[in-house]
Amino acid sequence: MSAYSTITSQDFLNAQEQAEFFASIGEYDEAIGLLQQHIAEVGPVSPLPYLKLLEFFYQLSRSAPFEQTRQALQEHFNIDVPVLSHYHEPGV
Repeated sequence: MSAYSTITSQDFLNAQEQAEFFASIGEYDEAIGLLQQHIAEVGPVSPLPYLKLLEFFYQLSRSAPFEQTRQALQEHFNIDVPVLSHYHEPGV
């Protein structure tokens, strides 16, 4: 693993920890903002912040941001992600 990957992984873990804290107290917009800022700062180097965003958007039933994030995840990482209405269905 390169030093760059290690740094960005640690940065994501810090952002994820903060985002999960804000979500735990109901401050989802703050949590989402942290993850979006992380992606803007480091670029698409890992699918993890996108997946966390998808989870938040799913929980909040925010279909437009979910779809935008889903498309970005598929584009950058070639990952097939189900649409919001099928997100947690088994085998999808």
